[in-house]
Amino acid sequence: MRKSRTLPLASGLIGQEYGSVYGQLEVTLTDYETIHILIRRKPYSGDSDIKFSMPFTDLKEMIAILGEAHEKLNDNWLSMIAAKELKAHT
Repeated sequence: MRKSRTLPLASGLIGQEYGSVYGQLEVTLTDYETIHILIRRKPYSGDSDIKFSMPFTDLKEMIAILGEAHEKLNDNWLSMIAAKELKAHT
């Protein structure tokens, strides 16, 4: 039986930008074909960790979907702020 090769790709704290860390994201590649994503939440918030895997070829699609969600959140946030500003000036 051969040993799996795991390559760490990225790691970072979630929430650090806004001063409220509630998790750590770790992304690794195993045997040059499987992406493993781990969100460590237990040490930060007490919530259960989240762990899943997918073929490395799907990572680009996942990033595109998350990017779309981020854009929609920003658009929604900006429209909410604009509505509040308009209301405050009328």
